[in-house]
Amino acid sequence: MSAHTVKAAKDAVRRVLEMTYQSADDYLMRAQESLNRHDTSDGRHLPMKQFLTDNAFKPDLETYNTTRTG
Repeated sequence: MSAHTVKAAKDAVRRVLEMTYQSADDYLMRAQESLNRHDTSDGRHLPMKQFLTDNAFKPDLETYNTTRTG
């Protein structure tokens, strides 16, 4: 998992606890958009491809392969 993803997840958990549902939803949407721009490791698309297309890993049981293939 990329460092950007871990930091974004930790920040999100801390911040949305005190928010209303609508405010938390807005915050999480903005945080996801920001993460998509700042994560240079393609930490969203690469694991999805490895899981759905290549059947290369199982979420929660192992981590995805961070080396680029193909």
